[in-house]
Amino acid sequence: MIYTHHIPSPLGQILLAADDAGLTGLWFVENQRHMGEGLAANAMEHPSPFFDEASRWLDIYFSGRDPGFTPTLHLTGPDFRKHVGELLLRIPYGTVTTYGDLARTIARQRGIEHFSSRAVGGAVARNPISLIVPCHRVLGSGGKLTGYGGGLERKKALLRQRPQTQKILPKEEDRKDFLLAVLASPAKCGHLRRGKLPFLQARRLALQPFSAACSLLTLPTS
Repeated sequence: MIYTHHIPSPLGQILLAADDAGLTGLWFVENQRHMGEGLAANAMEHPSPFFDEASRWLDIYFSGRDPGFTPTLHLTGPDFRKHVGELLLRIPYGTVTTYGDLARTIARQRGIEHFSSRAVGGAVARNPISLIVPCHRVLGSGGKLTGYGGGLERKKALLRQRPQTQKILPKEEDRKDFLLAVLASPAKCGHLRRGKLPFLQARRLALQPFSAACSLLTLPTS
């Protein structure tokens, strides 16, 4: 049996879904692509300990802190989508990755030279457990802010949900705009995108605490 529950959040009403094994869905009710996709027609509003667990996680997350735990999840859907979901769960709190990074990880796991970033993007786009399975932390090539099922404005807001002391760790030496991309505002990325910030300086900034890096770049921290 599938149970549902609605809760408020700073970014809009959220719909939770769970079965007897764990949380199966988390969607924004408004302006969310694929909202409720795969939800059984006979799903009913009913309490669940998995909802209590998810609500506690969300309360901590939206307060700007690392929840420090993962609620009990039940990843559903095609095997490939579940595998991508497992990779998303490995993204450390406060950091980001790219579709290309995920595709390269899958290629290494399969022992092949190349895997399609587009296929990864399709699976990420249909992630049924938003926020907790952090699909919003996946960026396009070069750190570009790309589509998000809950909308780009929500994606920007979610990427700002990080302590000011959280360190940003670059994963690819060819992404000069990594630091500013995780600050979640394309307007703030001009320094690096125009090539005005040398790469080695960008690396040093990426290892600074959030507030210190913003200060060095003369950027606001909020």
